[in-house]
Amino acid sequence: MNILVTGGNGQIATAISHHFPKHWHTTLLSHTMLDIGNHQAIKSAITQFLPDVIINTAAFTAVDEAEKTPMAAFYANHEAAATLAALCQPAAIPLIHLSTDYIFDGNQSSPYQETDIPNPLNVYGLSKWKGEEAIRNSCQAHIILRVSSVFSSYGRNFVKTILELAKQKETLTIVADQTHCPTSANSIAVALQKIIENLSDKNFGTYHYSNSPPTTWYEFGKKIISIANHYQSLKVKTIAATTSAKFGALAVRPNYSVLNCGKISRFFNLTELNWFEELERVIETSILL
Repeated sequence: MNILVTGGNGQIATAISHHFPKHWHTTLLSHTMLDIGNHQAIKSAITQFLPDVIINTAAFTAVDEAEKTPMAAFYANHEAAATLAALCQPAAIPLIHLSTDYIFDGNQSSPYQETDIPNPLNVYGLSKWKGEEAIRNSCQAHIILRVSSVFSSYGRNFVKTILELAKQKETLTIVADQTHCPTSANSIAVALQKIIENLSDKNFGTYHYSNSPPTTWYEFGKKIISIANHYQSLKVKTIAATTSAKFGALAVRPNYSVLNCGKISRFFNLTELNWFEELERVIETSILL
């Protein structure tokens, strides 16, 4: 089994390198090694590595930065994804593409299903949605996997940011009116393995996958501090709740972006893991790094 993974230095790609079976030949290519918007570069990579499956984790994920540089976000999340999909189709290579809960506007009060209508609130979400549409239109053999609030001991993410700030500041202020499902990169890697092992013409399509239960960034932040305090003494003494409006982030986020994972459970027998248990493992690893 030859697996080609784009975005090779990101959180999910790094988790894949740690969790995929050793007997699989998994090649991780960073953006500097493979620009998936470059038609000829993709063709050359396909010829060189002969992948049985391509997993596209490459993305512009800096949500606020996307508001300032929309062209860069749309290039990475839409145009490059479209180019990759268009070349997977004639080569008959299944494409697994990572997407996001931020394609939804957050106006629901029940978990979003795959059939719910997207209405992105920010540039990042819109660019990812356009990327999804391009893949559906160009590549029949695809899996689009929408995930939520990815965290890990690798790269940049909310958990690592909170841990760093907690060492420096006595008070942290965290948004308390956005409900989501934090999801570990490690659990996504395990889900991707199971998807590949059971991939067939009958289960191509769009799926949701996240950890559970739903929580707010504020409650998630408090858990991070609580767990980390078992390993080291932190400077932070107070964790204050605020609203999205008062926090004043550049990009508008959905107030509710919980994903319904029933479909992936039915098709791939994947169950939602508890993010608290995943968080404990990630923090332990981060502290020891």
